[in-house]
Amino acid sequence: MQIPSPIHIDHDIKKVQKATLAKEIDENASLSQTYIILLVVSAVICTLGLILNSTPIVIGGMIIAPLMWPIMKVSVGITAGSKKDISDAIIIFLASVGITLLSSYLIAMLSPIKSLNAEILARAQPTVLDLCIALSAGVVAALGLVEKKVSSMLAGVAIATSLMPPLCVAGIGFALQSSTTAWGSLLLFIANVLSIIFISILIFRFSGLNRAQDPTLRRNGLIFVAAMLLVTSFPLLFFLNRYSFKSAAYKDAQSILESSLKEISEDIYVQNLSTELMTDTEKPTVVVNADVLIPENVVLDFAQRDAIIKKLQETLQRDVKLNLRIQNTIALQTEQDKQTQFITDLLKQAFTSEIQQYDSSLSIDDVMVSPGKGDSWQVDAVLRGDPLLQFSEIQRNEIEHNLSAVVGSEVRLNLEIISRIRLKAEEDVQKEELKQLVLAFFEDISPDIDLNALQVSNDVEQSTLRVRIVAYIPSNITMSQSQVDQLKLLLQQKFSEKLVLSFTTVEKHEYVSD
Repeated sequence: MQIPSPIHIDHDIKKVQKATLAKEIDENASLSQTYIILLVVSAVICTLGLILNSTPIVIGGMIIAPLMWPIMKVSVGITAGSKKDISDAIIIFLASVGITLLSSYLIAMLSPIKSLNAEILARAQPTVLDLCIALSAGVVAALGLVEKKVSSMLAGVAIATSLMPPLCVAGIGFALQSSTTAWGSLLLFIANVLSIIFISILIFRFSGLNRAQDPTLRRNGLIFVAAMLLVTSFPLLFFLNRYSFKSAAYKDAQSILESSLKEISEDIYVQNLSTELMTDTEKPTVVVNADVLIPENVVLDFAQRDAIIKKLQETLQRDVKLNLRIQNTIALQTEQDKQTQFITDLLKQAFTSEIQQYDSSLSIDDVMVSPGKGDSWQVDAVLRGDPLLQFSEIQRNEIEHNLSAVVGSEVRLNLEIISRIRLKAEEDVQKEELKQLVLAFFEDISPDIDLNALQVSNDVEQSTLRVRIVAYIPSNITMSQSQVDQLKLLLQQKFSEKLVLSFTTVEKHEYVSD
């Protein structure tokens, strides 16, 4: 006893009735008034949808397009080897193409919108992937005719998807005098037509339409369609490769631009990025365009721009032309932000003034002001000065106290002093030796003596060396006039007899809290 297979495939495709199929195609593939009206209305709706960048409107225009019938008649004519069917279908098809192109051209000319949007450009840059869509549409269209389980309306939509939009885009391209758009979409249209005819012939032959009035015509017709399809595939393969590179270039350019600009400032943003591969130059060049939003207090200089270009060239392995459209952004500040900025600027100015009064040889590398806990503020500064400069805790506390008085709140001061090392002239060497001698002199008297200031200057006109000393001396230590005279004599013997010494003492107080 034979057990029936649980899975049974019904060979329904081979049950096509040739006479019924030919009659249906002849009835629909004719230049009747209904056919022309549907074609014009479809072209108008589809063109308007493309101009308005509206996908739903484009789909609505495709649904009513009758372009499937002359194309299917060409496929059936080649399969059956009927020269008359082929010639009649080609005439109807060319007339349909002319009507569609003229309709879309006139609509685009009358439309006030004269721009190429995403819906239009998508059909003007075809790739070999579009052939896959057309081949799939051809399969559905052929099945819709040979198998009644598949709606012929569904088949018509599948065909119109591949044909009506690119044909309407070609009319728009001619109207807007964009040859690249017009010829690119026409190439896509021709490739799609050949793909649909080719796959339809194979489906019809597989369905049982094997008998031909002229077998030679059928064979030559299939070879011609296949050859033309192969020829049109080459530029589409080139466009696919170019599109793939452009897509990768866009991703790499976006990553490099965003990361490089974020290194300059976290508040920089990139918008409207686009990449284009230029092949009409001596070397293939990638053009990168972008809008860059930069805060008013941030500057993007040529060195930074060149560094970004270098990164792009290393990644893309192409010459790069970078066009950045710089736009300054304005931050809307709250009253709290304004008050914070005011105190920040005030503390920076006050700190700079305090450092200059203490020792003008000190330079400020960096000052950062930030709110602390409660109403307090914190000032972090990096100073650069002479290696022999002594900056005691007393001076730091004094500056901290003065800053607190300026803003009326507690200020915490953190200082980092970096020694400035430089090649010194003979005069600077002399001043350094003098400072070392003064420091050693006070060290011998008491290690608790701190120098607040030690300044040396040359009075060229009077050939006089002037030395100014300010020292913090504990209350239990007394500096006598004889010690001052001894220091002056020591300096005169070592450096110059014409030496003027200005010596100021400040009583040093230390407080210890329990």
